[in-house]
Amino acid sequence: MSPSVLYLINPIRHKTLSFTLTLIAFLLAGNAWGQFLPADKNPAGGSKDPLAQTDSAFYYTVKNNHNVPELLNMGGRFYQEKNWPKFTTVMERVSELRPHQPEYQWLAAKGHALQDHKSAAYDQLIRLQKLGLAYDPSTDKDFAAVRGTPVYDYIVENLQANGKPFGGSQTAFTIDDAWTGLLYESLAYDPKDQSFLLGSVRDGSVIRVKDGQRQEFIPATGGDTNGPWSITDLAVDAKRNRLWVASTSLPQYSHYSPANQGMAGVFEYELDSGKLVKSYVLPPKARPHLITSLTVAPDGAVYFNNNIRGHILRIDPKLKKIGGVLESPIFRSINGLTTDETGKFLYFSDFEFGLFGIDLEKKQLLDLANPAKFIAGGIDDVIYDDNGLIVIQNGIKPQRVMRIQLSQDKRRPLKVYPIESANPAFDLPSHGVVVGDKLYYSANSQWRKMDGRGLLKDGEQWDDQIILVTDKHYKEQARDQRETEIENYKKKLGLKK
Repeated sequence: MSPSVLYLINPIRHKTLSFTLTLIAFLLAGNAWGQFLPADKNPAGGSKDPLAQTDSAFYYTVKNNHNVPELLNMGGRFYQEKNWPKFTTVMERVSELRPHQPEYQWLAAKGHALQDHKSAAYDQLIRLQKLGLAYDPSTDKDFAAVRGTPVYDYIVENLQANGKPFGGSQTAFTIDDAWTGLLYESLAYDPKDQSFLLGSVRDGSVIRVKDGQRQEFIPATGGDTNGPWSITDLAVDAKRNRLWVASTSLPQYSHYSPANQGMAGVFEYELDSGKLVKSYVLPPKARPHLITSLTVAPDGAVYFNNNIRGHILRIDPKLKKIGGVLESPIFRSINGLTTDETGKFLYFSDFEFGLFGIDLEKKQLLDLANPAKFIAGGIDDVIYDDNGLIVIQNGIKPQRVMRIQLSQDKRRPLKVYPIESANPAFDLPSHGVVVGDKLYYSANSQWRKMDGRGLLKDGEQWDDQIILVTDKHYKEQARDQRETEIENYKKKLGLKK
């Protein structure tokens, strides 16, 4: 790594991405507690079992604990033991540590409801409702004690309203279900050929889709240690006639083997011919690696992530070598990378921790989401456009596409606009690309239907993969006008903002 690496130090001890994603999936499915690891009731070092601690000692222990997996393990035990006060305390602490993971706020609300603390449960639910989330206490027996009041009915009505479809997306094109099993996760656009490019997780191929017709562009790979393997992201640099491909040997890859397990790299191709120009394979001795996102800056520099190690790396356009940009012990689920039109700012999401920017000149990290106004967890892709960030969120309820308008200095979020939410076609929407005034994005990556090898689970079947298109500024003017009318009405009445 070069001396210019931006190092971040944080006391939070972090588990692997797979643990986090599995846990979140089960929380969303309403089956949270079966996922907790068995508790060690006699932990090493002589510390007391939290179940046996006095109340004061317990609260002190929890409030000073930064280890989220450990807290979740503890919370699962308290839930099983029906120790609702301690369960609630733990979930409130986890909510503090992971404010962009609304599942934990939901579980804290559940803890209050189980104690018949109506006011506290309602406060938590109203907070989720105002953030546009769609959790429904009417379908969960743990909220039985707080039902039957006008306030509860009002909250439920508004939470359910958040789960209703919003937006104007239409189908741009589809990948027939016969090919969907190749897992076309990534999406890019070639402005010269006016075609879309999609990469396969299953066989490492890249296809072109033009006028609805599917054509092979880069053939399937053979599975050796040179790569590429599963295609996890694509980026087009039309100015330099380049297609950049991010690849990792995933268990879903058809030639996954002990020899290539955990290998990853970035591959440079000619955009017009598909000819391989250069491979940037990460050191095999340091594996496992996991590259899931990359982007091309205006100067031709390529930024990409290595999730397992919490790295963001850069390929220098002149030296053609890899250098470091960020190294952090906390970021283990970076799922989107994009730069502004100047190349001075790099933006990225972390599935757990939210949305961030890096001022590359000043080497400053910028937090771009206020969890009191916008939950930025569960973001799978980030796209810079028109001094704003379009984010695709598939890790929250409802799944949605949002746009964050940035300040003129690109360092702060100003407004958040919904583009699409709770679309019936959504099944883990993933990557997108802006073309003119339109946003194209994959609506249904269908990862829920697969086992650990990417094969269909029993009873599941592939659907056509749907690429949706919508106005990238969907109804923004109408929303701004409505907000102005409300503010003017408040002023007229002499009300404060």
